[in-house]
Amino acid sequence: RMGKAVVEFLDKCCGCRACEMACSLQNKKVCSSELSYIRVWYDMFTGHSEIIISPDCIGCTQCIQCCPEGVLKLERGE
Repeated sequence: RMGKAVVEFLDKCCGCRACEMACSLQNKKVCSSELSYIRVWYDMFTGHSEIIISPDCIGCTQCIQCCPEGVLKLERGE
């Protein structure tokens, strides 16, 4: 297994959800938050984010590469 994406700097997340689109486009060939292996919930009033990465993440790194804030990193698998 290549590894999987993990959240490294949650406080930097701006809630743009580019990671969701990149993931679904790479893995499902369509831009869809519902089909993404990563989900972002962002509260614009508090600036707080929650990011959930599915256990089905295959470690393609598209979410990591497109994140403008450097929130994610790849955790190597065993």
